[in-house]
Amino acid sequence: MKTLVLGMGNTLLADDGVGIYIARELGRRLQGQEVDVKETQLAGFYLAELLEGYDRAIIVDSVRTGRSAPGTLQWLTVDDLGEPGSFLSAHHIGLRAALDLARRMGIAVPQLVEVLTVEVADTETFVEQCTTPAVRQAIPQAVEQLLSRLS
Repeated sequence: MKTLVLGMGNTLLADDGVGIYIARELGRRLQGQEVDVKETQLAGFYLAELLEGYDRAIIVDSVRTGRSAPGTLQWLTVDDLGEPGSFLSAHHIGLRAALDLARRMGIAVPQLVEVLTVEVADTETFVEQCTTPAVRQAIPQAVEQLLSRLS
């Protein structure tokens, strides 16, 4: 099964880069194994190109819901993300809508898509590191969960 782990975020905005930091650490741990690990700052329909050709994808990204403590890890499915929504702009559609649109267009995106989220606190400070201690501490925990899920 061709698998992609995709770390998402913006490493210039403090905790928002956590998905990318997790992907980088996972990539170091998986060297030589048959899992592709990539990172992106893109969102919306642009994800379809990155996901094309994979059987399975695990998306790793930050969330800021305020319902959980910073550093909380949560596994979601695409169905947990709600209705696909509209396709008004390639920049402003969510993951579920991007996958739905890609499938309608005949693009071979994965049927199995999981999402690992990390609750964050600071997505506004311009700094190239996670500023919230609990978010930094979640990185190795997320990597271990990913390794377990991939084995």
